[in-house]
Order: sequence, then C-alpha cells, then structure tokens
Amino acid sequence: MSDSELRPIRRLLVANRGEIARRVFRAARAMGISTVAVYADGDAEAPFVTDADLSVPLGGRTATETYLSARKVIAAAEASDADAVHPGYGFLSENAEFAQTVIDAGLVWVGPPPEAIAAMGDKLAAKETMTAAGVPTLPSTAVTDDMDSERLAAAAADIGFPVLVKASAGGGGKGMRIVDEPSTLADAVAAARREAAGAFGDDTVFLERYLAAPRHVEIQVLGDTQGNIVHCFERECSIQRRHQKVIEEAPSPAVTPALRERMGAAAVAAVSTIGYCSAGTVEFLLEGSGDDAEFWFLEVNTRLQVEHPVTEEITGLDLVREQIRIAAGEPLGYGQGDIGICGHAIEARLYAEDPASGFLPQTGTVDLWRPATGFRALADSVAQSTRTCADDTSDGLPATGGPNSASSWARFDSGIEAGSVVGTEFDPMLAKVIVAAPTRTEAALGLASALDRTRLGGVVTNRDFLCAVLRSDEFLAGETTTDFIDRVYFGHAEAGTEPSGGLAASESARHPMFVHTAAAAVALVSQECNRRDAIRLDFMASGYRNSVMPDEVLPLSAAIGSELIEASVQYRRQRDGAWRIRVGSLPQTGPYAGIGDDTDDTSDAGESDEAADAPAHSDWSVRVHGITLRPLADADAASSDAVSGDGVYAGNVDATVDVEVPVPGLAGFRGAWEVSRRGNRWYATGPLGGSVTLVQRSRFPDPDAEAVEGGLVAPMPGKVLMVDVQPGDRVTAGQVLVVMEAMKMEHQITAPADGEVSEVRAAVGDQVDNGELLVVITADA
Repeated sequence: MSDSELRPIRRLLVANRGEIARRVFRAARAMGISTVAVYADGDAEAPFVTDADLSVPLGGRTATETYLSARKVIAAAEASDADAVHPGYGFLSENAEFAQTVIDAGLVWVGPPPEAIAAMGDKLAAKETMTAAGVPTLPSTAVTDDMDSERLAAAAADIGFPVLVKASAGGGGKGMRIVDEPSTLADAVAAARREAAGAFGDDTVFLERYLAAPRHVEIQVLGDTQGNIVHCFERECSIQRRHQKVIEEAPSPAVTPALRERMGAAAVAAVSTIGYCSAGTVEFLLEGSGDDAEFWFLEVNTRLQVEHPVTEEITGLDLVREQIRIAAGEPLGYGQGDIGICGHAIEARLYAEDPASGFLPQTGTVDLWRPATGFRALADSVAQSTRTCADDTSDGLPATGGPNSASSWARFDSGIEAGSVVGTEFDPMLAKVIVAAPTRTEAALGLASALDRTRLGGVVTNRDFLCAVLRSDEFLAGETTTDFIDRVYFGHAEAGTEPSGGLAASESARHPMFVHTAAAAVALVSQECNRRDAIRLDFMASGYRNSVMPDEVLPLSAAIGSELIEASVQYRRQRDGAWRIRVGSLPQTGPYAGIGDDTDDTSDAGESDEAADAPAHSDWSVRVHGITLRPLADADAASSDAVSGDGVYAGNVDATVDVEVPVPGLAGFRGAWEVSRRGNRWYATGPLGGSVTLVQRSRFPDPDAEAVEGGLVAPMPGKVLMVDVQPGDRVTAGQVLVVMEAMKMEHQITAPADGEVSEVRAAVGDQVDNGELLVVITADA
C-alpha cells in the first residue's frame, strides 16, 4: 500500500460494550480520534456510553437485538458519520460477513481481512489449514446433522475418550463440553449446539482430543498491510473455569527462550498462510517443560484478546493503537528484533460470580466501586506511563510502558462504576486488574494486594478466589496447568488436606475472627453516625448512660457466599473509654479461646448484674483510636440523612475506624478498617485487605417465608430453555429436570434424589428470578 492509499481514521465507532469499549475509546482519544458508542437499553446508564463523544441507542435488550445486529450497527455508524468500526472482542468481532459489510459500506474495518476471519472462523477448517502449514494439531472430527448417537460415539472412539465438544464459530468457553464416556455424548453435543447458537449465531460443533492437564499458551501477533508480521511473545492462560480464562500472565513460567522461539515461529507461519494483518492470537496447548516441550495448535483468534494488557505491560506496545494504525494503512515501523520482554505482568478477571456455587453468575447493583488507592486507574492511559525498562532502548517502538523497577503497580480496566447494574443479558465481568513488576512473584502478590484493597460491594464476586490462587504455593511455583482449579483450589477439600498458605489466607474473610471484628467496626461507625446526628451534650462521652439500660444492639447478618450468618453486635461504652463488644454467639474454642477471660469489668455505674454475669468468653474490650467520617459523592449522599423506622442511622456513609481488638497471648491487634454503608448493606475491608458484607436487619423483621419441602429453585436469574418433566413423572438422582440460560451459559437443574415430581412451575421461555421455585419433588421414603 502506498502513502496515497492511507485512510486516516477521524471518528471511530466501537461495536461493543463494557470495559473493552472504554479501552478502545481511551486509545482513540490519545490518538486524537473522536468516538461513538452503541448501546442496548439495559446499558443506557453504563459508563462506556458516557465515555464516548457520541452514543447511539440500538433499541433492544438482548445481544441478538443489539450488539449482534449488523444492520443496526452499520446504521449507527452511518448516522454518526463514523469512518471506521472497531469490533472489540466477542459479539461480531470474528464474523467475516459483518467485516465485509463494514467494508462494503465504505467504512474502515479495524481488524483482519474478512477472508482471514473466515479461514479461521471455522475451527475445523482452520486445523486443516494449520496441518498443511506444518503447525502441530490435535486429532478432531466434524459433527454433522446426519450423525446419530451411534455414529457420534464411533467418531469419538476413533479420537479416543475423553473428547471435547467444541463450537466451531466461537470461544470463551461457550459451546464446549468435556465428555468422558459415550452415554453422555449426544446430550453434550445438543447442549453445546444450543449454547453456540445463542452466543455466536452458529451451532456448528466438532469433536477434538481432550488433554486433561496441559498449559494454555498463546502467542500475540501483529501484521500490517505491507506483509510485515511480528510476534509479541507468549501469554499463559491456564487458570480457567468452564474453559474460560480468569488469570493470565506474560511471559509464561514454563516457556524457555528456545521454546519461545519455536512457538513464535509457528504462530507467524500460521497467520502468514492466511494473509493476516491486524492484531491476533495463535493459541496452543503445551505439555512438558524445557526446550523439548510439545505444543499443538488450538485456534487463531482474529481479534483483540481480553488478556491483551499483559502483553502491553511487558513489551511497551499499545495493541489497540497498533490495530488502529494498521487499519489506517500504516506500516508497523519496527521488526521482531525491536521487541523485547521487560519484567512480568499478570491479569485477573473480576467477575460477578460465586466460586462456592460452581462459579454461577450473580446479578445485582454495584453499590460500591473504588479501585485500590495508590494504584493506576483506567483513566491513566498506557501511553501516559513514564515507567520504562532498562532493556527497552529500541528506536522503533513507542515508550509506552513497562514495569517500575522498584515496585509493582496496578492497572484497572473496568466497565463499571458505583450504581452499575449487573444483569443476566451479558457477560458478568466487572473489571480486569493488571499488575506489572520486575518479577513474577512480585506481580502475583502485588495483584492480590490490589484486589484485596479495592472497595467493592453489592454483588457476589470471585475476588477472594482470585487472591487465593495468586497467593497459593502452587501458583507461585509456576505449577499452572488447565486443571489448576480442580487440582489445587477444590482438590484440598476433596482430599481432606490443608490448603497452602495463599489458599488458607484467602479464607480470612470467612473466618469468624475476621467477620466478628468487621461487625464490631461497623457497629462503632454506626454508633458514631447516630451520635453525629443526635441532639447531645458535647462534653459527654459517646455512649454514656446515667441509668441502668440494656446494651445497644445493631442487628447484622454476615453475607458469606450465598449464606447469611448471624453477626448482631451488642455494645456498651466502658468507664475507661473502651467498648465492651459481643458479636453473635462466639465459639469458646479456636481463635476466641481466652478472649475476655481477663477483661476488666469496669463498665459505667448503670450496668446491670445480668450484664456483669454475661459469659466472659464472648465479651471483647475494644478500643477505638479514631473514627473518620468522609464526605460522600453526590450520588451516594442522596440518602445520607435517612433514619430507619427503628430510629437508628440508615443513611449512606464512608468511614475509617482505627480499632484495637484483643488477641490471646498478645496485647492486641490494631488496624484501620474501611467501612461503607449503602442502603441496608455495610461493606468492611480489613487492615490487611479482605472484605465482608454485613446486612443490617430491621429490629422488627417479618417472619421468613417457609421453604417448600422438596422444592428446586433457580440458582440465578435467567431464562428457562427446557423443562424435561411433568407432574407425576418418576425421577432419579442426578436426572436433568430443567435447563436454564443466564449470561450466555447453560445451567442444569437436577434431581437431588429419587422421587416423584409433584409440581412444575416453570415453562419454556419463562424469565425467572434467583430463588424462584421451579419444580417440587417428593423424595422416596
């Protein structure tokens, strides 16, 4: 392409949502390019919509009605006078027909040629292409419409069980099923097809040999329209659940320089065969270690990857900027020898999901979102970083990043803000948090710290799980294979063994000591708010009583996973200024043994004999060294003057409380807790990180509704895809009764025991809420 054929991009439409839309807007803004967002009805108030210079509603709530509608996206581009379209990842990003439609409309397509997308979009055909190019591949076979159960089983037997059923048109773990035996193959294929059709608009699947515990290693490539292609080294993405990555890093701890050279050459050869230009990723499965490790082609992702930031951090390249430059016809301007690796970077995907419930997606409103202070936020562009690497001296590359040689730092790429609603229509990823550091260990521990110290509330997330993995002995040792979660995170529980240091530490937020200290901190902040808003004599100490009065009580429940644990606080100020605290029903063993045994019972003169005779083991003498109530943002301050019907403070608050709690054998522990209230929820973050949500109950609650015996409820909000039973049917334990879809993933509701179906309340097509009754079974006696 000559200079006269350059196509400068002045206004860029991003056909996507959430954090990736914000990421592209950020790069475009730094290049002086104006931006256009498109959005579904449910995203009207999302941050990415206001981040863009212009926003165009697509009309509709579902992905099919909006982000997967090529017609609506092209119309939005034309109406906004955009001259280019960036697809982000997911949705239409790997749809060759859409890419061609963009080009035919006279717009610049920020991505590879439609022919390259088509060549790699059919993953089965792509494997054949790679085999012809000399790239190692795993055995596989197509699943055709005319294949019955017997033919399916025979095809799988030729490959060898276990096999992987895999969507030909997509990725991200959607449309994938592991099958260990022939009896479950047909159902797995049917489910994978439904999921693939919903996520990618194409239900084509194929069977592939399944490797139980390889590493997932991918190579980032960049190619321009002049035929120059380079690779930007590897990323390892082996920490996965439901075949979807949750932690990624660069470089891989398993890849040696010689192996890196072999894999990089294979990746460049793979994309060279299809005339590739733009950013892309060649994914491999890796077995073994050292220079002689084996690897096999998995797929080519003809788009930007979710995990692209870790490559940016170790190379100094802004990959979105490079995409835009290439699409405009500019040459790369550098060669393979100009790119180097500087330090180590790790990314964690923060999801609204519950690891304790099989990583089921969660919904709700993000009440609180405050990235860890002292770390870099999303608004800080990669290009603004002044951190450089001593080895990064090439003239051909922009000085755009690299880890600080002295300490780790974090980057937050998020699609949320306080008040964002996490629904069922789209992927539940809230943010990506990335840390770069001189060494892998520093990056891992720095990332865990950044996650721990981020203030987040309103939805159940995988944060504790991520911190557990990052701090585990196995992760720090580089033992990262695709079976990591089952082998390490859940394996200890199944084997009855003690978890490693990092995994044990991650449970601190569930530990009674942590939960009850958090409850005490919340009660003290609540009491300070009550005092601030009350008519009082300032010279009197907070909590003073001149008569016999019962202890103050703050009714709380701790949200541990999907369970609520009693954590109500009784508190009274003592004469020496300390607070006597009693939380829930504390055990007399473990970390609480001996607490309070030597408590000096010097409460005020009005204390009753009954209080004095309370069990000593459940009383704490807690000292407060300071409480700071901070101003709220306008949105949070809207209800800050609320008072509940119980007569206690019920407004929003942000506070820091410096407390000292007793510890057996020591004078005590002192640290600053960050405490926030939003509605009836309190969010407390400990001095060393870790957080817990406490729900403030009414003092006069309505009786809980009685659960239906034998009732099976929806584990999350979603749509009912299939109901396989009717009243009177006999069922056996494990039998699939209902199939739901939520956030583009299928979830099965199975019979817990043998019995008879007595009631069916769900029907195909129903939209159901979390906890809604679906089926009632009368179990056999």
